[in-house]
Amino acid sequence: MNRSPSEWRSVLRAYEQRGPQTQSAFCKANRVALSTLQWHLKRSRRAEAAVVARREAPTEARLVRIALPSSPSVEVVVAGALVRVHVGTDVAYVSALVAALRAC
Repeated sequence: MNRSPSEWRSVLRAYEQRGPQTQSAFCKANRVALSTLQWHLKRSRRAEAAVVARREAPTEARLVRIALPSSPSVEVVVAGALVRVHVGTDVAYVSALVAALRAC
């Protein structure tokens, strides 16, 4: 039996209000194929989930201004010591400092 979308909404409402009756028993009582009921339930629940998701989705993005330090630094842990050097510090100096700390 082909049912219209409004008839299926009625069937699904009746199913949701069925109480302790199993899907199989509901299908027999309402002359509906079990697989067809399950298909319509799945389709209905997906549609409801999409409506909820759209309702809960943020409506606009908010940009937040951040300020970066004018001279960012890099932190390195060497032999348990935290070394913070500014970006642009001479690489040879940092290398010598790391070697000296490792030797301690």
